[in-house]
Amino acid sequence: MTLEAVVQGEFHASPRDAKNLLERDTSTADALFVEGRSATIQLDSYTHGYVLFLLGYLTLELIYLTSDWVYGLIPGCGWDAREEAERRDLVIEDEIDAELHEVWYLAQGETRRRLYYLAVAAVAYALLNPFIGSPVFGMIPVGLSSVIIACLTPLGFSAGVVILAVGGEGIRDDIMSESILETAEDKGYEEILVLCGQGHVEGIEQELEDAGWDVERNDSTHPLTSAGIWI
Repeated sequence: MTLEAVVQGEFHASPRDAKNLLERDTSTADALFVEGRSATIQLDSYTHGYVLFLLGYLTLELIYLTSDWVYGLIPGCGWDAREEAERRDLVIEDEIDAELHEVWYLAQGETRRRLYYLAVAAVAYALLNPFIGSPVFGMIPVGLSSVIIACLTPLGFSAGVVILAVGGEGIRDDIMSESILETAEDKGYEEILVLCGQGHVEGIEQELEDAGWDVERNDSTHPLTSAGIWI
């Protein structure tokens, strides 16, 4: 029995890579695995750091929703990967990533503490800046720059926790790979498609190959991924 997988890297804020994956012949594929987690946010920790982390995650989700809305306004650019997968009768497995509370606990350590202190300092600066009167973004008024800093701080903190405290060791790669392999074995999938952030492609590819899968790797074609920007 030959086990085959196509791993497609994605720039999350653009439909380009998902479209590249699903425009291929998918007639023999059993399922589409998508980097994602359940929609339920578990509030098992009420620390300031965890709340700030969740605010950053929700900010990122808002960016994705806004991006989808903007693409939908552009003629010929509106495209929904889920609708296309369902149209092709592909089973969608989209809860393969670590849950938010799991990411938070995986990230505990010195890096997370330093990121939190930086975030607190940024918020404090944003609050005090109107009284200091020091412009931060050139011609942008002091008050507005403070609002910008306050809004971006949770996003920066959340991204830092995910990328620096967890992503650097490939922990999420392992979690997603394990989820893919377990689900494929339980449901008897022999040919699968995997859509994940470009930063996870190499790790997932290696794990699947180690488990005996023949893997076709396709990196993201979005220009920003070549600059190391993965959103």
